[in-house]
Amino acid sequence: MQSSTNTTRRVRTTAVVVLIAAAVWAGTTVVRNSSHADTSAPTGPVAHLRNAVELIRG
Repeated sequence: MQSSTNTTRRVRTTAVVVLIAAAVWAGTTVVRNSSHADTSAPTGPVAHLRNAVELIRG
């Protein structure tokens, strides 16, 4: 009974780690793509946030 519980816990933990990694990868891709949308825009972390807001607004 204990090994089944441990296996379930490992599977759940692995699934959570995979989902977190996918979310980080997707977020990085969105920020990277938004930063290349306008080459005349200023660079830096604030510019990335501004570009992300522009993408959300449409």
